[in-house]
Amino acid sequence: MLALDEPTNHMDIRSKDILKQALKAFDGTLIVVSHDRDFLDGLVDKLYEFRDGKVTEHLGSVQDFLQKRKLESLQELERKLPQAEKPVEKPVKEQVKQFQQQKFVSKEQRKLQNRVSFLEKEIARREGRMGEIEKLLSTPGPQDDVMELTREYLELKRALDADTDEWTTLMEQLDN
Repeated sequence: MLALDEPTNHMDIRSKDILKQALKAFDGTLIVVSHDRDFLDGLVDKLYEFRDGKVTEHLGSVQDFLQKRKLESLQELERKLPQAEKPVEKPVKEQVKQFQQQKFVSKEQRKLQNRVSFLEKEIARREGRMGEIEKLLSTPGPQDDVMELTREYLELKRALDADTDEWTTLMEQLDN
């Protein structure tokens, strides 16, 4: 089964013909959404019309459908719809602006989530190393430099506190 949504958009006539011949040779089911009557003519033998929240099946070619509906083209079908039936759309500029805002928010959310994930790994790593140092300091051996271990422990603790504070702040931002 192939599902194609407006497959001929931005195609030249030759490319449309090649695609149509390939689809005719296809031994399977085609679901094609298109307003290109020339492309659909000879390719489909059943049409589904979506109107008023209902789906109506029409057997036959596109030409049969248009004759039955007394229409010249598929575009004419859209023009004959009463204005009230057409969905009220926001101006394109407003839609683009809204999309860009959502995209920016999503990008910022991902950045925050990535940073939170990184901090969680760093916190776990630092806590693990601090645990190792605590064990060494509880029973130091002759080869252990207590002063160096204490310095490393304090540096880890300072970095851990900073990471934990940043993690808390980012989690609050993600919750809002």
